[in-house]
Amino acid sequence: SAGLVWFITLLAVSGVVAFVMNYGTTGLIWAGVIILCLTNLPLVFKIMGVIFGIIFAIFFGRRR
Repeated sequence: SAGLVWFITLLAVSGVVAFVMNYGTTGLIWAGVIILCLTNLPLVFKIMGVIFGIIFAIFFGRRR
């Protein structure tokens, strides 16, 4: 049910928050690595590439 999905999601998020709070910056990096490993990695890289492409186009694009 939807309630069970919300519970599992909140439990996972609270686990990541507790991990980051316990281990600081290292915990934040490891949380990012774990999230990348648990998701569809090629899709994550494509999304990150698009985001970085937009950022670089804004800052380093052609200027008139």
